[in-house]
Amino acid sequence: MIKIYRLFLLSTFIFSAEISSAAAADSENLFYAEYGQWDSAREGAFGVQIPGPFQFAPESRWVTFWDAELGVWFTKKDSRNYVTSVEGAIGPMARYYFTERRDFYFEGLVNLSLVAPRFWRDSEQQGSVPNFAGGFGFGYRFNDAHLSEISLRAEHFSDGGFSEPNPGRNFFQLRYAMRF
Repeated sequence: MIKIYRLFLLSTFIFSAEISSAAAADSENLFYAEYGQWDSAREGAFGVQIPGPFQFAPESRWVTFWDAELGVWFTKKDSRNYVTSVEGAIGPMARYYFTERRDFYFEGLVNLSLVAPRFWRDSEQQGSVPNFAGGFGFGYRFNDAHLSEISLRAEHFSDGGFSEPNPGRNFFQLRYAMRF
């Protein structure tokens, strides 16, 4: 199953590298694929980012997005078994560009996430399906038209203590995005 999943992600990167158009050069909409891992868990997701709830002056280095994703998690239930969960998330994201060229950036996000069936960590099942996701990352946008970008991110999922147990889950993620 994991080999098929990796092949699917690789084909997405190859396919997205082939897609670039003049229309994408004027858009701030992003399609992305990400892969994350921590401890005994792996996750992969596809998502979109569209211009967000707050718009700053054009010369500002701050930008906001709405972020929505759908993913699959493989979490270790015990020494021999993994559980496959589906995750969907939506929420705001803020990004700060370090340069006027808008190539290097820092971003942060807070999402509402649903993970079903409930995920596992160290033989402990998450207490609820609804979760919160908070994270940050650093990235780089390629070429003058910024048609694609790559980022490294850290993200934490938890139900915020609304139920027990609440083992939470952390991921380090690699994300590739392209404009559409």
